[in-house]
Amino acid sequence: MKNEVSFDNNVVIWDRKTEWNLLALILLRQENSHEIIPYLEAEDFYDINDRQLFIIMRDLYDQAKSINEDSILEKAIELGYLNVDEFFLAEVYTANAFVQNLVDYREKLIELSKLRKLQNGINEVNSLLYRQVSNSEEVIDKLQNLIFQIERVDNGKLFLSSQEVSNSYYEKLNILKNRDDNEIVGLSTGFSSLDYVNQGFQPTELIILAARPAVGKTTLALNIALNVANNKLNPKNVAFFSLEMSPEQLMSKIYSTISGVEASKLKNVKFLTNDEWIKIANAKINHIDKLNLFIDDTGSATLRTLIWKAKRLHKQKKLDLIIVDYLQLITTDNLNKNDNRQIEVSKVSRSLKLLAKELNIPIIALSQLSRDVEKRQDKEPMLSDLRESGAIEQDADIVAFLHREDYYNSGKRNNLNKENEDSDLKDIAITKLIIAKNRSGPTTDVEFIFKKSIGKFFDKKELFDTYNNQIKNDFN
Repeated sequence: MKNEVSFDNNVVIWDRKTEWNLLALILLRQENSHEIIPYLEAEDFYDINDRQLFIIMRDLYDQAKSINEDSILEKAIELGYLNVDEFFLAEVYTANAFVQNLVDYREKLIELSKLRKLQNGINEVNSLLYRQVSNSEEVIDKLQNLIFQIERVDNGKLFLSSQEVSNSYYEKLNILKNRDDNEIVGLSTGFSSLDYVNQGFQPTELIILAARPAVGKTTLALNIALNVANNKLNPKNVAFFSLEMSPEQLMSKIYSTISGVEASKLKNVKFLTNDEWIKIANAKINHIDKLNLFIDDTGSATLRTLIWKAKRLHKQKKLDLIIVDYLQLITTDNLNKNDNRQIEVSKVSRSLKLLAKELNIPIIALSQLSRDVEKRQDKEPMLSDLRESGAIEQDADIVAFLHREDYYNSGKRNNLNKENEDSDLKDIAITKLIIAKNRSGPTTDVEFIFKKSIGKFFDKKELFDTYNNQIKNDFN
């Protein structure tokens, strides 16, 4: 490796021989360009003349033009790259490059580029620390950004052959054929009626769960998280990013749901009975402390930070599900001053979909609905009600709306004679999950029984089937 010294006396990490070997292979054997150009970035070349020559070659490649000395010199004049002339090309031609070493050259150049970016980033961070012009949060943000700049998609395999995809799909069909009737191929939500719609949530899926405030979208997402993380036969790892509630607020919901002690009572524990304390202790020891549930405790997140945390936790714990509550509270770091909020939210939804694909797991992102739904006589949400929707509908594999009639009838109920109301009946709400978009399955409705006081959802069909079977057994 040849090292050269920059103006700030730091050793620059680069190797001219490697840069020229790759450029020479493109010049001498244009058929090699398919194995070089798509894999590299202009910044991978440190020398400015080498970088400019690569940019010229890439432009010609993208335009499906011949890459030869004449076309390169013509393009150099067009782009104003005056140092890329016949004398410079003659030097590049002298590189002693071997085509059988192409992959080694390419990987070495990428590695040097990563190290150089790391070196520059560390120098910037050291400068910030030395001059004491930034606080620790800004420095940490700089380091996180540095990691994202260094990471790159592995283009080792740009395409899969038809046979490779066919083999994988055929294997999946055989698994489906031989599975038990009650077994699903995706990630079970713990609700059989919801699982039946799409065979559970599938890897790479982005699921949007939307509702008006206080309908229960966070509670339903948390119920799914608990079902997945508390699966006794096959417990899974779940990450929950709550940008609206603190970890303690979420834990209060979890205690109420698992113990069956009303959430309102947990706010004034002095009035809890001994039986309720036993239920709480049992929930902690036998269930909550054993959950494979990981709750982000920052309470706020930029898109870049959220993705970085998710990737880091995935490396440590191999996540099976990520839940984000909620989408509109995530901010992007590089929002253009001309971008509106809709564009920003669209960037978030697209990035979450790409994250789901990269980690090969489903991601549930909660979303708000616009107030337009309340202006209509029919209150059932529609896709057009997604707030700041932008590309949310397009990016999502599943869009589901949570809808409760009692949510809109509460004002009418308040006018009734409350003494005649059954308190248990008030605590129960028939809740409909409207699957408005489903890329891999039907659009349909799933009904739940929602016990509001403990924040617990029950599968309505499953509950009724159990009740009916119990009645039959009683008569037999």
